[in-house]
Amino acid sequence: ILDPQSKLAKYINSSTSIVYQKDNEFYAGPGSIQAIRKTKKTVIVEGYFDLISLYQKGITNVLASCGTALTATHARPTHVRNLKRIAKEVIIFYDNDNAGLQATKTAGELCLKEGLTVKICTISKEKDPDEFCQRHSSVEVQQVIDNSVSFIEFIILEEKQKLQSASSKNPIEDKVSSARKIVKYIAFVQDNTEKNEWIRFTSRELQIPEDDLRMMLSANQQPKENLKKPNSEQNITDYYRPELTFIILIILNPRLLERFKEK
Repeated sequence: ILDPQSKLAKYINSSTSIVYQKDNEFYAGPGSIQAIRKTKKTVIVEGYFDLISLYQKGITNVLASCGTALTATHARPTHVRNLKRIAKEVIIFYDNDNAGLQATKTAGELCLKEGLTVKICTISKEKDPDEFCQRHSSVEVQQVIDNSVSFIEFIILEEKQKLQSASSKNPIEDKVSSARKIVKYIAFVQDNTEKNEWIRFTSRELQIPEDDLRMMLSANQQPKENLKKPNSEQNITDYYRPELTFIILIILNPRLLERFKEK
């Protein structure tokens, strides 16, 4: 039992291996898949305890990445691509700290790139979903999830708040910098109508002309990523599938090695 005053992590992550690749797996995937398929949406949390606490509050369409950041590479099946098969909407409910905020932005960007609808669930006082669940009722937990905001709106309002609270000597440069950050995420939105609406919303919130934002958007438009990455970025297991299978079989049943030697 951990000392409540201890600053140790709630759990210790094991490292990725050729047998267990964490960036391919979700914690509670088999148990949550039916609820996710039914609602076409899922809540993504960082930690195992976050997920367990949400389950106890009746939130069953929830998944946790297994001690690793949400990933999306083209070299192999990964979190976001696996998720896209069963859900259309992702609600990111990460820790309430700077690291959680950065992880939220990264995860939101990855999901947007894959064409998923992305929302952000935020809490003001508690440090993570687990602590929030411990202090609030099931109804309150469901309400905070239902009140999740669009990822793009979350980014826009965050940048607006920074501009309003900052006592900068360069307010114009700061506003332009915020606009560029916002437009970078808007560029990932795949639907053109939605993209145009976010440009208008940003224009109103930051008091920047739409034409200026559209120019930024044009500069941010990136060509679609090639589905095939350079060989240097490919995962080694993609090239050695038969050998990997053989190694796993030997680990699970060492007697097989003797049989191969005999042959």
